[in-house]
Amino acid sequence: MMEEALIGIVLVNYNSAEDTIECIESLKKMTYSNYRIIVADNSSSDYSLEALYKKKNETDFELLELDENRGFSAGNNAGIRLALELGAEYVLLLNNDTLVEPDFLKRLMEAGMDIPADSVMTCTILYADDKEKIWYAGGSYNLRTAKVSQLGMGKGWQPVQDKLVEVTFASGCCMCIPASVIRDVGFLDESYFLYEEDTDYCYRLWKKMIKIYYVPKAIIYHKVSSSTSKTKKISGITQYYMIRNKYFFINKYYKDCWKIIPYIHTFMMYSYYCLRYGAKVKYIVWGICDFWQGKMYKTNRKL
Repeated sequence: MMEEALIGIVLVNYNSAEDTIECIESLKKMTYSNYRIIVADNSSSDYSLEALYKKKNETDFELLELDENRGFSAGNNAGIRLALELGAEYVLLLNNDTLVEPDFLKRLMEAGMDIPADSVMTCTILYADDKEKIWYAGGSYNLRTAKVSQLGMGKGWQPVQDKLVEVTFASGCCMCIPASVIRDVGFLDESYFLYEEDTDYCYRLWKKMIKIYYVPKAIIYHKVSSSTSKTKKISGITQYYMIRNKYFFINKYYKDCWKIIPYIHTFMMYSYYCLRYGAKVKYIVWGICDFWQGKMYKTNRKL
């Protein structure tokens, strides 16, 4: 029997200890045994740390206390660094509001034996409140428009064959990265603060010719509403960071006239969201204005 590779599982917590603890409990039921859970707390302002330390006394995991909330990327990066220090051969970035199937990590690692060694893996993500509906079943990135699509979203889930599928986008909700790839490609870009950091990382993988594989039978559940469209009830925080960061991403990687189509497509897409779903114009305007003024990282605006 082959020795199991050590996996560092990184969860970022911010004022959501109940979700994080429930995620940890689901991870502890996995059939794969060689892993270390690392929780990076992004300077929570509620009872999170107290709850996490209480849980830590019952269940073994690493707990990092960050001195300020520097965003999703920074929280993950802190966890990644510790995972590498602990000797992890893979780092699994996992949203703290997810639950995993007991065989999830085992299936992911078994799939890793059938692909190039320096490859990133992702999984099937179903809605936690409707386990028969897809949130993510692979993803694609459109080079022309810079648009990312989550394949199968909202469709009914049917168990599929074990065939691995090469994709061009892996959601940051679940991204399993070999340690060798992290040393080559680097860490997440912390200037995004929130949203688009996974798109950025996948683009950097593509530039390095590192492949991403979707493993269909590795399954987790994400606590997002299956009955709400992706733009209904969307928060001002989400609207602001998504458009600001998309423009930043385009400006970072596209040159000269190649920026025009992605810029226009992004603007038209968010204009459509305003008309169709009631997204607030002011958050979109703020996001674009702050991008042009070079204001990245955490915004001071009241969203």
